[in-house]
Amino acid sequence: MRLRVKGKMVYLGALCALFVSSSSLYFWKKLDEQQPQQPVLFSHQQHAEQNLPCFFCHKYSGQSREAGIPSVRFCMTCHSSVRVDSPEVQKVAQYFKRKEEVPWVRVYGFPDHSHVYFTHERHIAAKIECETCHGNVAEASRMERMVDHSMGWCVECHRENQAAFSSPDLALDCLTCHY
Repeated sequence: MRLRVKGKMVYLGALCALFVSSSSLYFWKKLDEQQPQQPVLFSHQQHAEQNLPCFFCHKYSGQSREAGIPSVRFCMTCHSSVRVDSPEVQKVAQYFKRKEEVPWVRVYGFPDHSHVYFTHERHIAAKIECETCHGNVAEASRMERMVDHSMGWCVECHRENQAAFSSPDLALDCLTCHY
């Protein structure tokens, strides 16, 4: 099918194909961003089944801006005797033997150009459950981005929880999150 656009003939099929292919590229790029390839296949689900709370491994989350990723040494405190025959645990053991940290690929975070100041400490003090911002990680056999931390998503949460702020005006004040 042909269309006349500003005096030029445009093939609708070609236009549709261009739109679909560019949309597909965008979709797959976004999907790749949400599902980074990790050097070790780590299962939060297996650890949650052992009744380990998030804070057991992410011990800085209650006192710092960053939740922290456990060191390879911390992992080996258990895995020097637990599931040592697992190929993934053996990968971690190899990093430990080489005195290298596992080069985990960050799943959540804000780009520097967003000028977002986010702190886990404030959110934990407000008794916000980890799942609110990270999704149901306890059932994830592979960590991926489950929640899109867009500005709109954060603002909506702040709006819904405005009464919980020490000063309700701070809930929607730009400087609460941006510097």
